[in-house]
Amino acid sequence: MQKTEEERMGVLKDLHKKKSSRIELKRQFTKKEELKKAEESLMVQERTLIEEQKNAFLQEQKLRDEEEHKIREEAKRRRENRKKTLEEVILRNMEERKRQKEESHIILQTPTSDITPDPNKSSTHDTEEDEKWFLEDLKKKFVLYEDIRSSSVPRRRKDGNKKGSLSGTNTPEKTSPRKKSSDTRKHTSSRSRPRTEISIPIEPISSLQQSPLDGEEFITSNIEQVNEFAESLDDHSQRTEKGPQSLPTTPRAREEAEEEETSTSHEETPRVEPFETPRDKTDGGEGDDVELERLLELRAERRRKHEEELRRLEIESEENLRQRRESRAKRTAENTAKRMERRKVFEKQLMDSQLHQSQMDLYEDQLRAAREIQAQAQLKIKLAREKWDLDMKIAETNYLPGRKVKDLPFPVPLRMNTDRMLLDQVYDSTKDTNKPAIDISSLKDHFLKEGRLDLDAASFIVRKATKILKQEESLLRISAPCYVFGDLHGQYYDLCRMLDLCGRIEDSTFNFLFLGDYVDRGLFSMEVILYLLACKIRWPERVYLLRGNHECRSISAYYSFKLECLTKYRSLDLYNNFMQCFDCLPVGAVVSGKELGDILCVHGGIGPSTRTLNDIGSIYRFNEPPESGALCDLLWSDPVEEEPMDEDQVSEWQDITFLSNSARGCSFVFGLNSLNQFLQVNKLTCLVRAHSAQKYGYLEHRFREVPQRKHPPCITLFSAPNYCDRYENLAGFMKITD
Repeated sequence: MQKTEEERMGVLKDLHKKKSSRIELKRQFTKKEELKKAEESLMVQERTLIEEQKNAFLQEQKLRDEEEHKIREEAKRRRENRKKTLEEVILRNMEERKRQKEESHIILQTPTSDITPDPNKSSTHDTEEDEKWFLEDLKKKFVLYEDIRSSSVPRRRKDGNKKGSLSGTNTPEKTSPRKKSSDTRKHTSSRSRPRTEISIPIEPISSLQQSPLDGEEFITSNIEQVNEFAESLDDHSQRTEKGPQSLPTTPRAREEAEEEETSTSHEETPRVEPFETPRDKTDGGEGDDVELERLLELRAERRRKHEEELRRLEIESEENLRQRRESRAKRTAENTAKRMERRKVFEKQLMDSQLHQSQMDLYEDQLRAAREIQAQAQLKIKLAREKWDLDMKIAETNYLPGRKVKDLPFPVPLRMNTDRMLLDQVYDSTKDTNKPAIDISSLKDHFLKEGRLDLDAASFIVRKATKILKQEESLLRISAPCYVFGDLHGQYYDLCRMLDLCGRIEDSTFNFLFLGDYVDRGLFSMEVILYLLACKIRWPERVYLLRGNHECRSISAYYSFKLECLTKYRSLDLYNNFMQCFDCLPVGAVVSGKELGDILCVHGGIGPSTRTLNDIGSIYRFNEPPESGALCDLLWSDPVEEEPMDEDQVSEWQDITFLSNSARGCSFVFGLNSLNQFLQVNKLTCLVRAHSAQKYGYLEHRFREVPQRKHPPCITLFSAPNYCDRYENLAGFMKITD
């Protein structure tokens, strides 16, 4: 009773711890929800900030485009104004020159009586020739003026040219009056009528100030020089109003006039150069054309460089914008990936917490059911004791006086054995450390008395056996002699009876091989599996355990093993330890004998995925058996059943390889053809299996072979007599001698 109270207090403490852990999980879940909401708000703020940055960038781009558009419009307007102003100035100058030309023409046509005619030349012819020469010279100079002003780019001097040079031409050396007079005489001698050189006392047009301004500003800044040029033309026209009579008639007079004119011009203007025209140069004026083409090429080159610069800036801006977008997209993708990863981790933690919560709820339900079963058992015991006491009182009062044999004791009442072996009683650490110190005989007797183990002792046996089984191969190699046992299904007393027939394990020279299905169906599954695991720990090289189809979570939970574990030991952890131990069980064994050869032992049979022994040895067995594949076939397959058939149908039946196993709902049934191929490829004598209840405890599958072999190709063993208390079958096991 004291132990029961202590266990009850321990269970209450465990429940209190689990409730506190559940509260802590809920608190963590609430904190995770708050973190999730905060993360979502941060994501919204980040999106808003990105949108604001995007809008600001677009607004900045728009303002930049508007500014560039304004600059282009302003440049266009200035070019138009410059062109318009230039046209007005040229038209005005042309009109003025035309008016002066008309006036000078009128003056030249006016007759004068003061002119003394040359007796050798005709005066009328000289006047007309001078007038024609003057007009041509004036026309040349004005055309040159118009050509120079028509280009919007001012001419630039190069190589340090002097101020009086024209379009980069070298300034002619200043000639003395005597030299000039000699040149004039040479020129006069070549003409039919002598004429004077026209010298305008202003700087040439090419010496206008070199301003970087264009259009109206350039014209305004140089208007004074333009006006001076116009005034010089006016002065020249006024001088010609005197008519041809003012011209000297003799060579000596012409020389004196030229000297006087030259000296006067030098006194008034220190530098007076004749107004050269493109036609005065050599090669018919080709120099100015080349210079003009060069200027046009320079203007086109500047425009091209400007366009290239604009294009380069545009490309750089687009590249910067693209890089910013790519970096922003990359950061966004990285942030999204991080958020998704955090979300996955959170969801996984949430699922783990929910799974843990569901397991806790299931454990509480199972614990509640176990308590109810325990309460019902205690109530039955109490009622049985009360009934026994009542029967004893009735017997004492009614039958004791009339008993013939008074010394005969009354029968012992049926009571449940609640004694539990502790870990120190099962495992003695003071014995030889070379061998596991487990007292097998005491454990066997304790289980025969329906005793139980302490939870620590049972957990120790399961964990110790799991370590040993995990080190074994999936396909064992065992030498004869050997005993082979089939399904046991929780029938502990029948197991002890068969082991007594074989002899004590500690005294026997045989190996012991069990083909699986140790649990479910019977009432003593815990005793069977704990005893066999203890034997495995005590004799790991003589006792071998294979896996059956009931050594898995789905089948043991559906049948009685899980309920029995919770009822007898009230521990779900112990059941989980058993499942981990079942995952480590091997799935096949080859027993080798000198006379019989090699015999393959499995629980179920073979399948299409198991063609060779290497296929069995390479199976990964440390998990729950799947619904198909090699592991499933080794645990669930069956040989094809023999049915009444004609002789013609026997050959077709023998040719069967594999068919769907409709009775089991998974795996296959194998026929003689596939079995023979498997035995021949692997050089085996026969296949020994369990998995099916047999009336006589075993069955030889010969598949109606004619002639029959010495050893059948397949043998089925079943070691659970009177299976489920209603089959009335016998138990069988195989003895393989050397």
